[in-house]
Amino acid sequence: MKKVRLTVTESRCRGGYCRAGDTYLVEDLCPPVCHELWNTIYPMVYALQNGGDLDCGSGRAKQFEAACPDGGRVKIHGEVWEEPGETMTERDIRIRPAVAGDYQAVREILLQVQQMHVEWRPDIYRANENLLPEAYFAEAAERGGFFVAELDGTVAGILEIQRRHVESPAHVTRDVLFIDTMAVAEAYRGMGIGHAFFRFVRRRKKEEKLDGIELQVNARNASAIRMYESCGFTGKSIHMERLEENDESEKRFPEKNVK
Repeated sequence: MKKVRLTVTESRCRGGYCRAGDTYLVEDLCPPVCHELWNTIYPMVYALQNGGDLDCGSGRAKQFEAACPDGGRVKIHGEVWEEPGETMTERDIRIRPAVAGDYQAVREILLQVQQMHVEWRPDIYRANENLLPEAYFAEAAERGGFFVAELDGTVAGILEIQRRHVESPAHVTRDVLFIDTMAVAEAYRGMGIGHAFFRFVRRRKKEEKLDGIELQVNARNASAIRMYESCGFTGKSIHMERLEENDESEKRFPEKNVK
């Protein structure tokens, strides 16, 4: 039976059972959540434990989002949990250099990811059917650094990596492997493909004797952040913005006349 990891993403629990950030790994015992919440999520947990997948966005995946029946005061994320290197192995997932013939599959995956960004921040991102020009992809594939993950002969994920040399008066000189793009097709999320990509990247870093691995992630992509953290990634810097149309600071700290 598969393990399911539950993460409390938001909590205003009346009984104090759950706090935001609490995680539980469910194998055979009920986690310490309230009876009402467990009754709500148990059918989904049971389905994932037994190899099923669930409605997720416009497709199906091995994960779910749920809220407690008490006005949604507690929100929880569930996903199939696989320890890195276990269950879904490299025998099942083949990572290989991308070729020009992968274009359509890669384009579909990138459009799925772009749609998520549009939904999160329509003030910044926009839909674009020509997100990845075919000529650019063919050239990038020829140069190397672009890889795909295949599962049962189907392109299920994409990975683009770059080598970056860091040298400046303010920094220690380093060579890092930067993950420019990593995405998994919606239907294949939760199957260990992201972990397989990270095993692949760690091997490349070791083989090339590089100093580190870095990536960037959208602050609203909570599931990706959880996965990166489970693979050992930690925060390095925070990119912040100031939205004038939602500026509460002016109300809290009004400008004073200076004489």
